[in-house]
Amino acid sequence: MELTALRRPLLFGWSIGSVLLLLAAGCLAASLVPTDSLLAMAGRYSLSGDPSIERMLDGLPTRLQIVGAIYGLLAALCLVNSRRLGEFAAELKDTAPLELHRVRNWAVRTFHGNGFYLLSALLLFIAVGTAIRAYFLREPIRFDEAWTYESFVRMPTSLIPLRYNVPNNHILNSLLIKLSTSLFGSTEAAIRLPALFWGVLSIPACFALTWRLAGVRAALIATALLVPCSILVEYSALGRGYSCIGTMFLLMLLAGYHAAESRSVTAWTVMVIAGVLGAYAIPIMALPAATACLWILFHAVSQGNRSAILALLNAELALAMICALVYLPVLAINGFDSLTNNEGVGAHRVPLREVFANLPGFALECWRLWTRDLPPGGSLVLAAGALAGLTLPSPSRAALFRLLAASAAVVFLYLAGVHDLGFLRVWIYLVPLVMIAAGIGFAAPLRRLGVPAVAVLALLLCAGLSYSVVTQDGVSASAETGVFPDAHPITVELLTRAKSGDLVMVHGTSSAPLLYYARRLGLALKPIGNRGKVRLFEIATTTMVDAALTATVFLITNARNPGYASDQMLAEAGVEHGAVTRVELPITSTLEVAPIHSVTR
Repeated sequence: MELTALRRPLLFGWSIGSVLLLLAAGCLAASLVPTDSLLAMAGRYSLSGDPSIERMLDGLPTRLQIVGAIYGLLAALCLVNSRRLGEFAAELKDTAPLELHRVRNWAVRTFHGNGFYLLSALLLFIAVGTAIRAYFLREPIRFDEAWTYESFVRMPTSLIPLRYNVPNNHILNSLLIKLSTSLFGSTEAAIRLPALFWGVLSIPACFALTWRLAGVRAALIATALLVPCSILVEYSALGRGYSCIGTMFLLMLLAGYHAAESRSVTAWTVMVIAGVLGAYAIPIMALPAATACLWILFHAVSQGNRSAILALLNAELALAMICALVYLPVLAINGFDSLTNNEGVGAHRVPLREVFANLPGFALECWRLWTRDLPPGGSLVLAAGALAGLTLPSPSRAALFRLLAASAAVVFLYLAGVHDLGFLRVWIYLVPLVMIAAGIGFAAPLRRLGVPAVAVLALLLCAGLSYSVVTQDGVSASAETGVFPDAHPITVELLTRAKSGDLVMVHGTSSAPLLYYARRLGLALKPIGNRGKVRLFEIATTTMVDAALTATVFLITNARNPGYASDQMLAEAGVEHGAVTRVELPITSTLEVAPIHSVTR
């Protein structure tokens, strides 16, 4: 018995050390694979000729050996410190049930007398939130989603976490899309199911966090505002990772605040896990994670809680180390600067003075996006509610101010370091904070109302705003992440007209949706290269038209993102042609055809 009890704490550390040793061996073995074999494998999963693949393979064996050595060193550290790791695992195992019991007792006390109304309201919020997000799942595939699916999700599962030649691969999201499409097929809805899951999970997360900070009335109003928020609905119905990092941010705030108050090992662990999952979806999770950690630090310092400060530093160290571990293969394969030196980070780096000069206009643009589809005057009312939440006397006011300060500090540091305001979507993780502040502000004058009455008001508010989101159609009209809504009907038309040997030309920003629908409908499009911003495909085979006819070039212009006119596309692609004829279709985009005289290869 004593020997068994002695081995149990060691088992956890030994297991981690063994996994790291296997990773080290795998990296060293991969460094011996011939570069030509790797290049051929990577080329099979590219939309077209991708020069970044060859650059990625330059120096790959050396990087693999370095990362293998790092894994080996970390394995040795885990084996040496296996007892400490085992003690942590044992403490977590012993305290997790107690923590769950504590949370349950707190919920029972809070629900006492109003449990039916609160639970019913939360379930209705989740149902409405799921319904309006699912409503948009069958929207035409967008460029970034199609690019992710064609270039990354279609790869073998083992390769998805390794290829990061562009930041379009939100690794965790891509892996979940792989699972979803394996089960349900490659439909638009299947590609978007992971984002839908995270978007729906944000609803109870917002409810719980606001409840923890400011009580049930504020939680009801804040959740009623978050459920139908148009931009959050949109990114919960797009196959991207942004809804994941938004939800993980809320969970980090909730778990970290609770951990600082209760000294719970379980809560600190949940906070770290949430940070790792968000970071594995998109590295930009560094911004919300830093905001959460800074907010908890401010809270612990204000309380004079030294033990919470020390525990927070340990959690931050664990978070940084685990994120480094999961991204080491990415760095080994794609280069040590692949996470920082790409088109998604500092893409438009400008002088810092110019960044801050553009900040007010950029902030206003963000606010317009965040309040899209609200009824007339809704954005002003929302701003007034958030301001009231920050200024009206309440026990949560100090916590909100610290959260605002932490958010502002992280934004300032990011802008100072990157010199780039980034895409609008980078900042949507801040939207739930606006809803929470507004919920607290709107709940202040409702203190004398009973919880059932507030629940009814919140549900009516949620229903009205949800109706506005669905009827105003801001989600469908949005151009976020690139749109080509006519890609499907154009692909159907190509199926009836194209033959083997014909060429298809499309502007690069519209190519991925076209390729996605072509693959789904059975039209074999073979990428044969990029000509400037024009992407060129060849019809590999079809049985719809006599293959003996003269070869034709099909020119596709996206009405939502026109790109080049047909004569510009033909000139840039080096195609000599006959007369160009427009195909009349009941869509806003254009399909034009011309006989081919010659093509510059």
